[in-house]
Amino acid sequence: MKIYLLELFFLVCFVRYAKPESVTVATTEYLDRKFRELQNFLDDKNRVDTKVQKPGYLVETVDSLYFPYPKSLPKTCAEATQITKSSGVYEIQLPNLKTPLLVYCDEFEGVNDWLTIHRRIDDSINFFRDWETYKEGFGNIFTNYFIGLDNLYALTSNQIQELLIVMVDIYDISYIARYDSFGIGNEVDKYRLNLLGSFRGNVTDQFSYHINQKFSTYDEDNDLYPTHCALYHETAGWANNCFQNDFNCPYEEIVWPGLPPLQKVKMLIRPVNNSPIRLDNY
Repeated sequence: MKIYLLELFFLVCFVRYAKPESVTVATTEYLDRKFRELQNFLDDKNRVDTKVQKPGYLVETVDSLYFPYPKSLPKTCAEATQITKSSGVYEIQLPNLKTPLLVYCDEFEGVNDWLTIHRRIDDSINFFRDWETYKEGFGNIFTNYFIGLDNLYALTSNQIQELLIVMVDIYDISYIARYDSFGIGNEVDKYRLNLLGSFRGNVTDQFSYHINQKFSTYDEDNDLYPTHCALYHETAGWANNCFQNDFNCPYEEIVWPGLPPLQKVKMLIRPVNNSPIRLDNY
């Protein structure tokens, strides 16, 4: 096949650039026959891919032996950054999502296999949003951003994840909170925080207070408090008797109890090594 294509290439070049008198009828007939044979080959093998190419979407070509591109998108940030070794925006494909998911793969401790699900760096984007917006996700993937509850459910139901929270206070001191497992339920269960593993870090554990709580927004009151916490505090999240730590409130009020005021916060996940596939419905 490779030699066959090279032969066609040189014949086309000859016809294109040769003097008219040197191109015989026999040459053009031979070239025409070869093109028909190639078309028959493609039709017989049914190898023509009809997908529309999108940015970052690798389209399967006539023969992967001669067009050495992956036939499928990566499933995780570890796979996506295996060659580039760089943080940035990548497309991944999860088995429980119909379309590719655009994600930001981030670095921690020299490894770029962490996927950013939430980030606040300034007050340019309002996080006081309704249920539907938190469900779909919003923001700028490079700055202030939330990946969306549907996407987060797809990620954590596909495989058990660990959770990393990185915070920077107004004095540029960094803090880490890390949980060895993390997962949420689906919309029927109000995206309940149903899995949160063992904690380690250089702060006190404040997130476990929200375990087993449903997600709340100003138009969806699912907390345990008599009043509507999300509405009252202009925020959203997994509220218990209101919020112990709060990353979705007005920017100047972002808090992790026991720390100075925070200027930056991000939440990242990655699959637990050799963890079982979940694919469960809660």
